[in-house]
Amino acid sequence: MYRKHYRKTAPKLSAEQARTFDRISEASAAEINAAIAERAASGLYPACNCQPYQDVFTYDRWSAQGCYVRKGEKSLARLVSYAEVKGEDGKEVVKRIPHPYWVFCRCQITVKEGVTITPTEVIAAPAPLPIPAPVEQVEAEPEPVAVPIRIGKRFAVLEV
Repeated sequence: MYRKHYRKTAPKLSAEQARTFDRISEASAAEINAAIAERAASGLYPACNCQPYQDVFTYDRWSAQGCYVRKGEKSLARLVSYAEVKGEDGKEVVKRIPHPYWVFCRCQITVKEGVTITPTEVIAAPAPLPIPAPVEQVEAEPEPVAVPIRIGKRFAVLEV
């Protein structure tokens, strides 16, 4: 018999809960900063100065704050968090289950009528990482190569 799968949903967040975080990941912040810089370099939202954990949230967190993501907007980045499943003894980690999530920045949202948003202040937010400059490739002139060739019964050396 077919059993219908019911997705476990998280409880609804309040606006204040949507702006607070239990933990802050420097790796996620670095990925978000890189995605913002890449998007600005491509010409899409070139003046975006959004900061991770202050101006970048998931769809549900923006919704809890009274905002919605504009139609047609693509997520800024796809991030992954891992849930650890522990063994029967409660100490050893048996496996890690990946949970992907997508984030949107302040440039991609519209505020609903009657809602005011204040910038979020996060004390432990990491500073944006500098983006390395592209490495210039220097074209070196090829060195001449001596190639022996046969002309009739004689050999000659041709430099290429």
